Amino acid sequence: MVLKHFEVDQAGAIGIAGTPYAAWMPGSWWGGGVVNQYILPTKSDQPDKIKIAEPANNRNEVVLLDGVWMCIRRSLFEIIKFDEHTYTGFHFYDADICMQINGTGYKLYSVFDILIAHFTKGRMDKSWCENAMAFNTKWKKDLPVSVIKLSQRQQFDAELKTLKEYIYNLIYNGYTHRAAYTMAIAKLFSFRKGMFYQKTLEHLIKYCYKWLIKYP
Repeated sequence: MVLKHFEVDQAGAIGIAGTPYAAWMPGSWWGGGVVNQYILPTKSDQPDKIKIAEPANNRNEVVLLDGVWMCIRRSLFEIIKFDEHTYTGFHFYDADICMQINGTGYKLYSVFDILIAHFTKGRMDKSWCENAMAFNTKWKKDLPVSVIKLSQRQQFDAELKTLKEYIYNLIYNGYTHRAAYTMAIAKLFSFRKGMFYQKTLEHLIKYCYKWLIKYP
């Protein structure tokens, strides 16, 4: 099964979970809800199968793959490498490697004919939060990245969902509300493409209220 997917000349890597849209906002690859996934979750005998579009030859093209399982074309290791200077711990190495592969001209695919049981859940701890921002800072000139056509509304919704999830994780991991909302406000003001989208303005007002009044 694995080798068959690499018969496609442009296939650089395959995995069982990923996204065709990598957000400009910091956060998880799945935070915006744009997900391709085929995996057997913990304590379940039914695979979790999520498709953005009907797969062609049991695969959909993505821009980021989850490190739960990735298989990379061997020749690419002459070009890509683990960035030990930017990241610490066990988070975002997978997303970073995917971004490196995207830059080579090879493609990434989330496949639907290889089923793997996932016995543990990832930890979105403080290290995850720090590495999420490190990834976002490193690749800010290249983000967002997409291989599907989203409407402007779908894109902005995905961005705001990603940011909202990231704020939650910051606060859950001990960052102050003020620090989390300061970051969120700064990111929204920098998000010029979406500043005049109604939901963006709604989020900005809400975050400013929490920053100025609720959590001064």
